[in-house]
Parts: sequence; structure tokens; C-alpha cells
Amino acid sequence: MVKIKSAKGIIWIITGGIFGLGSFIELFTLGSAVDTYNTSEELKTIRTATLNNSIKNLN
Repeated sequence: MVKIKSAKGIIWIITGGIFGLGSFIELFTLGSAVDTYNTSEELKTIRTATLNNSIKNLN
């Protein structure tokens, strides 16, 4: 997966965002990508807090 993202990144830089079209598409897809990332980070925080609470309850 990392190799695919790296390849896309290199193509993106070389072509200037696929000749500007990619930048236009990102206007509509960037919000979704940010939401996905934020949700993932929030779930990590919740899982860590829950695990810490469970360990404290065992002691």
C-alpha cells in the first residue's frame, strides 16, 4: 500500500497534479479524506483510553 501511495505522490509532483485536473478533483475529495483520518485518530485515542481504564480496574 505504501508503494502505491509513493508512486501516486511522485506522479502527482511530476505532472503538477495531473495537469491541474487532480487539484480540481481534490477540492471535492479532500474533506472526506480529512474526516477519515480524524475518525481513525479519534478511534485510536478511545481505544487507548479504554485499555488504560481496563488495566486500572484490574489493579
